[in-house]
Amino acid sequence: AMVWGVVFTGIGYLFGHGFEKLIERYVPDRHAILIVALSGVALATLVGGWHWWRTRKSRDA
Repeated sequence: AMVWGVVFTGIGYLFGHGFEKLIERYVPDRHAILIVALSGVALATLVGGWHWWRTRKSRDA
């Protein structure tokens, strides 16, 4: 059990650093994240408004 723990901890440590460097290459910058977040909020607002308008219209009829 001790050998298994040491081996897998070492593998995780070695691959962890490599994975961290790989992720740093592909993580978008903050402006891209902000644009995606604001686009999502705008889309949710439009869909919510459309849904509210459709349900209000059907209740009035």
